[in-house]
Amino acid sequence: MHVALGLRILLASLWSLMLCLAGLWLMVDFATRFPAAAADFRLAGIVLLCFGQFVFVAVVADRLWPRASVRITWPVHLILGTSAVGGVIVLAAGLLMQG
Repeated sequence: MHVALGLRILLASLWSLMLCLAGLWLMVDFATRFPAAAADFRLAGIVLLCFGQFVFVAVVADRLWPRASVRITWPVHLILGTSAVGGVIVLAAGLLMQG
Protein backbone atom coordinates (compact mmCIF):
# COMPACT_ATOMS: atom_id res chain seq x y z
CA MET A 1 0.00 0.00 0.00
CA HIS A 2 1.36 3.39 -0.93
CA VAL A 3 1.77 6.11 1.66
CA ALA A 4 -0.66 8.43 -0.13
CA LEU A 5 -3.36 5.75 -0.15
CA GLY A 6 -2.79 4.97 3.51
CA LEU A 7 -2.93 8.64 4.44
CA ARG A 8 -6.12 9.13 2.39
CA ILE A 9 -7.74 6.15 4.12
CA LEU A 10 -6.67 7.37 7.56
CA LEU A 11 -7.92 10.93 7.01
CA ALA A 12 -11.21 9.81 5.47
CA SER A 13 -11.75 7.37 8.33
CA LEU A 14 -11.21 10.15 10.86
CA TRP A 15 -13.51 12.46 8.88
CA SER A 16 -16.18 9.77 8.80
CA LEU A 17 -15.76 9.04 12.50
CA MET A 18 -16.11 12.72 13.40
CA LEU A 19 -19.29 13.04 11.32
CA CYS A 20 -20.79 9.93 12.94
CA LEU A 21 -19.85 11.02 16.47
CA ALA A 22 -21.30 14.49 15.86
CA GLY A 23 -24.51 12.86 14.64
CA LEU A 24 -24.74 10.66 17.71
CA TRP A 25 -24.02 13.66 19.93
CA LEU A 26 -26.85 15.62 18.33
CA MET A 27 -29.27 12.71 18.65
CA VAL A 28 -28.46 11.83 22.24
CA ASP A 29 -27.23 14.94 24.03
CA PHE A 30 -28.85 17.86 22.23
CA ALA A 31 -32.20 16.14 21.86
CA THR A 32 -32.41 15.73 25.64
CA ARG A 33 -31.10 19.23 26.42
CA PHE A 34 -33.57 20.95 24.09
CA PRO A 35 -36.79 18.92 24.14
CA ALA A 36 -38.71 21.50 22.07
CA ALA A 37 -36.37 20.85 19.13
CA ALA A 38 -35.66 17.18 19.83
CA ALA A 39 -37.07 16.01 16.49
CA ASP A 40 -34.91 18.50 14.59
CA PHE A 41 -31.77 17.43 16.45
CA ARG A 42 -32.54 13.76 15.86
CA LEU A 43 -33.02 14.38 12.14
CA ALA A 44 -29.80 16.40 11.98
CA GLY A 45 -28.01 13.56 13.79
CA ILE A 46 -29.32 11.01 11.33
CA VAL A 47 -28.19 13.22 8.44
CA LEU A 48 -24.69 13.45 9.90
CA LEU A 49 -24.62 9.68 10.40
CA CYS A 50 -25.61 9.19 6.76
CA PHE A 51 -22.91 11.60 5.60
CA GLY A 52 -20.34 9.86 7.78
CA GLN A 53 -21.24 6.45 6.42
CA PHE A 54 -21.28 7.81 2.86
CA VAL A 55 -17.78 9.27 3.26
CA PHE A 56 -16.52 5.98 4.64
CA VAL A 57 -18.10 3.90 1.88
CA ALA A 58 -17.17 6.26 -0.96
CA VAL A 59 -13.61 7.01 0.08
CA VAL A 60 -12.34 4.21 2.32
CA ALA A 61 -14.23 1.07 1.35
CA ASP A 62 -14.00 1.76 -2.38
CA ARG A 63 -10.21 2.18 -2.06
CA LEU A 64 -9.72 -0.95 0.04
CA TRP A 65 -11.95 -3.17 -2.12
CA PRO A 66 -11.80 -1.68 -5.64
CA ARG A 67 -13.18 -4.84 -7.27
CA ALA A 68 -16.30 -5.05 -5.13
CA SER A 69 -19.46 -5.80 -7.05
CA VAL A 70 -21.26 -2.75 -8.39
CA ARG A 71 -24.53 -4.54 -7.62
CA ILE A 72 -23.68 -4.17 -3.94
CA THR A 73 -21.83 -0.86 -3.80
CA TRP A 74 -24.11 1.20 -6.06
CA PRO A 75 -27.29 0.75 -3.95
CA VAL A 76 -25.36 1.51 -0.76
CA HIS A 77 -23.98 4.73 -2.24
CA LEU A 78 -27.41 5.65 -3.56
CA ILE A 79 -29.27 5.00 -0.30
CA LEU A 80 -26.76 6.82 1.90
CA GLY A 81 -26.34 9.76 -0.45
CA THR A 82 -30.06 10.17 -1.04
CA SER A 83 -30.80 9.92 2.68
CA ALA A 84 -28.19 12.53 3.53
CA VAL A 85 -29.22 15.01 0.84
CA GLY A 86 -32.92 14.41 1.51
CA GLY A 87 -32.37 15.04 5.20
CA VAL A 88 -30.60 18.31 4.47
CA ILE A 89 -33.52 19.35 2.26
CA VAL A 90 -36.05 18.48 4.98
CA LEU A 91 -34.02 20.37 7.60
CA ALA A 92 -33.70 23.42 5.34
CA ALA A 93 -37.42 23.35 4.55
CA GLY A 94 -38.19 23.15 8.26
CA LEU A 95 -35.98 26.15 8.97
CA LEU A 96 -37.58 28.14 6.16
CA MET A 97 -41.06 27.30 7.44
CA GLN A 98 -40.18 28.52 10.96
CA GLY A 99 -38.63 31.80 9.85
